[in-house]
Amino acid sequence: MRFLYERGKLYNEVYHDQPIKPRYGYPIPEQIKAVRDIQKQDIRLGITRNQSFVKAARLMAEYEDDFRYDKKVSRHKPAYDSFSDIELRGYFGWRTGYKKGEDTPGGSFAEVYMYELLSGIGTANTMDGYEKLRELQRRHGSEIPTIEKMIIDYVIYNELPQELIKNSDLFRDDRNIMALMGMSDEQQCISRFQTMLEVAKWPERALLDDRDVLAVVMCRCFDKVQAYSKKKRKKSFLEELCGKPSRWPYLLFNGAVVNIEPKGEEFSYDLNHVRSFYGGTNWSVKRMSFSDKSVELMRSFIRAVYASFSGKDQNSNTSVWMKKLIDEECQAYFTEKKLLEERRVRIDFSRLDAIRESSAVIRDKLIVEDELEGEVRSEVKAGHEIEISETCELNENNGSDDKPNPDDLKIETYTESVENNDPTDTLQLTDLEKRVISAVLDGGELGFVREEGHMLSVVVDGINEKLYDYFGDNVLYDDGELQIYEDYMDELRELIN
Repeated sequence: MRFLYERGKLYNEVYHDQPIKPRYGYPIPEQIKAVRDIQKQDIRLGITRNQSFVKAARLMAEYEDDFRYDKKVSRHKPAYDSFSDIELRGYFGWRTGYKKGEDTPGGSFAEVYMYELLSGIGTANTMDGYEKLRELQRRHGSEIPTIEKMIIDYVIYNELPQELIKNSDLFRDDRNIMALMGMSDEQQCISRFQTMLEVAKWPERALLDDRDVLAVVMCRCFDKVQAYSKKKRKKSFLEELCGKPSRWPYLLFNGAVVNIEPKGEEFSYDLNHVRSFYGGTNWSVKRMSFSDKSVELMRSFIRAVYASFSGKDQNSNTSVWMKKLIDEECQAYFTEKKLLEERRVRIDFSRLDAIRESSAVIRDKLIVEDELEGEVRSEVKAGHEIEISETCELNENNGSDDKPNPDDLKIETYTESVENNDPTDTLQLTDLEKRVISAVLDGGELGFVREEGHMLSVVVDGINEKLYDYFGDNVLYDDGELQIYEDYMDELRELIN
């Protein structure tokens, strides 16, 4: 008891026993104390930090804690030894809540959990580990800047399917290089054109006029320049853009607190056509990458093609040989387009009614009561005479452009002798068209069409047009790849051979 005097009054205070509030986060569970003992022992034995972490993490794989640490923890390359006892307990509490669906911000806690998954702790198999890493990326990816790179390394190290990572943003250049290497068929031209604009860092709203047509021309010019430079110059156009494949050191799980066993010296992982990884004591990657001058080189090429295509003057420092090839290819495209337009069939639907009426009148003139007079009966045989009877001839001077006068019809009979010639000569198939048909029948390549300066779609239209009178149907069709209808294959093969 003590006495206090204040403002003329005397007070007394009496002290009583009161319980001491427990310290925040205490008492520390025995499992966490065991982790600390492991860490101290490993330091004495000279065991590396990564190995010590994996050993302790396996011990705590099933541990759960209801303690929730209410402060944010941020550490560089965090592991169990980066935390105080209370923070370590807070990590296990955060991990328990995360597995139950809680989305409390994790900070360094989320990164430590990623290291556990990378080490195969708390996962049933490697695919289960991948799925849990992707889930962690969806929920806490903003707190772990390196998680995409770690997932890629996890897939490579465990030899999981390439489809899991090949569309990653980290391999965007790979996809662009493969697009530039692709063949210039019309289905891929749009994506290749977009790639060219992306490599050149071209403005989004530029070149909007005739974009689809321009894409086809751009791809054709690129392929022609590439083929010429590959054959005639020291470096091909593609090599000037992205160089040749070269091998570089690769740091697997760089900066991660994981313990990785080395792969065999012959280990390799082919991600795509332009990137492969090689294991062993030291990891390496064989890849292609765009050079420093890729942007300006691609911009000059696009300007040159657009200038030749549109006739508009563009400031381009394109070399003379390249500009000449581009002008030739653009001119070839316009020539093919003109031929295609000339072959196009145009139907005047306004004249259909008049044609139907005229046909009805002709039909009535030819039909006599119950039987047809002058029915054409002919048998076509090679080397025999073809008899065609009662052919109708219209009098053009009937006074009407649309409706012929039935009274002016004349019926004549004539015969024509047909010699036994080569059927393909009658069909007037060119040598190129015959080779295209043979290649499709035998499943061969059709690259020679493009190499000889022809457009495959134009050649196919010509073949179908010539064979229509013989088969009464189109013979070639495009179902992802050029094919021949099965009903006509055997007969067509006899005609060609």
